[in-house]
Amino acid sequence: PALVLEGVPPEYFMRLGFGAELPAGTVRYHAAFDGA
Repeated sequence: PALVLEGVPPEYFMRLGFGAELPAGTVRYHAAFDGA
């Protein structure tokens, strides 16, 4: 897959492009979303 969220199976993580180019890379969320 072109867009990856580690620990999440690709079928549960989707991308949406708003132009000709689609997003690609590894996703990580800000530490505030860790719930700690």
